[in-house]
Formats: sequence, structure tokens, C-alpha cells
Amino acid sequence: MLKPIIKRALRKAGYQLSARKPGFADLMRHHGIATVLDVGANEGQYAAELREHRFAGDIISFEPIAAVYDRLKSRAARDPRWTTVHKGVGDRDERRSINVSDATVFSSFLGLSTYSADKFETARTLRTEDVDVVRLDTYLAQAPLPPGPAYLKIDTQGFEKEVLFGAGDSLGQFKLVQAELAVRQLYQDQDDWLFIIRWMEERGFRVVAAKENGFDHDRVELLELDIVFLNAR
Repeated sequence: MLKPIIKRALRKAGYQLSARKPGFADLMRHHGIATVLDVGANEGQYAAELREHRFAGDIISFEPIAAVYDRLKSRAARDPRWTTVHKGVGDRDERRSINVSDATVFSSFLGLSTYSADKFETARTLRTEDVDVVRLDTYLAQAPLPPGPAYLKIDTQGFEKEVLFGAGDSLGQFKLVQAELAVRQLYQDQDDWLFIIRWMEERGFRVVAAKENGFDHDRVELLELDIVFLNAR
């Protein structure tokens, strides 16, 4: 008897109890997001999940590794509002060597930390590949965002700071920014996650969501968070 009374009281106050926690697609709907820039797309898993959650806007996916990009392009081919770009994103327009891992989701412009090398067997580097890298502001100067609020998602295996730096003033065009930030250092020269949060706060972005994205069950230790920032300006 008590539980229905509590539910009614919460609904009257404007709250709703739900068995399912809101996800990124819910956040996008709440803010009316029209375009998602999917930086570090791999084979398009993130974009495909958005479609499963009924996001119907434009998606622009960036992936630098040739073989992985081919699979991404094939996956997006039947979706007229899903564009793919065969480039990495960083703080300079350049050709750069990327470490291609056994499991390509671990591939990075940075080397593995000692912890990751010991912990994740499929993260080992099989080869390197020279790829094109573009600054986000360079890309957006040539291909402006469609009308409407935009969402920037960054999953670049320790290279998140470089993507943000390369956005320059164009960062202000985004209503929401999602970045995968490591609580434990997983790649060499990877910046501290708190540095990224403070850097974003200085530019008018505040944290509105966080989701655990990696956990070491042997050590009972958090590894990564997906953090979403709202452009408060």
C-alpha cells in the first residue's frame, strides 16, 4: 500500500519512478538534438545503438583505420542520414601513425599503459597505420553543422583532450559533449580525467550525466566513465 502512495506523491511533485534509467538518447531527446558527431566511431556501434533508441537525426561518424572504416561505411550505407568520414580527429591537421590493436576498439594514437598491456590481452598492438587527422574546427569550416542543437561524442582511447583542443571556438556550437574519460590511466600520456572536467567547466560546460564504462572486477576498481557536459552558455 505504501509504495503506490509514494509513487503518486512523486508524480504530483513532477518526478517519475522508472525501472529503466535514462540513457544518452533520452538526454538527446530532452535537448532536441538534431545532429550527432560520432568521433571514434569504430564500426558504428554507438550510432547503431542510437537508431535502436529511435534517434532520427543526422549522424556524422569519424573513423581513421581503413579496414574498420570500410565496415562502418557498409553499415551506414542504408541510412541516408548517417554520414561517414574516413579521418581521425585531433588537435592538428596531419598524417599520424595509429596503433591498431587486436580488438580494434582499443586502437589509439597513444601507447598502452603498463596496466592495460597487462590487463587486456586483445589490446596489444598488431601493427601501425598512417592515417589522416583533422581538427574539428577545420572540418566544420568546410562542412557546417545542419540547423538545430548538436551533440559531440568522443571515444578516442586517451586522445580526448586533443579532439577537444582541435575543436577551437567551434566547441561552442555543441549543446552537449560526451567524452569517455579514464579514471585510471589506460594509455601513455593520457590526461587526468579531472583536468578535462575542469577544462570544460572553464569553457562554460557543466557535467549533467555520467555512466560507468569500464570496471576491473578483480581489483574492484572503476576504470572509465562516459561523462556528458551541457553547454551552459
